Amino acid sequence: MQRMLILKRSKFILEARDLNSALSDEGLENSYGLEVGKTIQKSIAKGLFGNGLINNIAMNSSCLLMREWVVQHSCAEVTW
Repeated sequence: MQRMLILKRSKFILEARDLNSALSDEGLENSYGLEVGKTIQKSIAKGLFGNGLINNIAMNSSCLLMREWVVQHSCAEVTW
């Protein structure tokens, strides 16, 4: 029973990882909001930022957060 619960949790974590990665990739490939993730990505490519763990986390999480905000607020009641 305990082993089944661990396997279910592991599967959920892996599915969440895949979904978050796909959303982050979407944010890096397309223009959403202030394009913070894309700006970090370009700065890394130009050598202005280091290509380290912290910068990559910031780049990917900012894309993910902005994409989620756009999805949640893309209804008729939002005015730009």
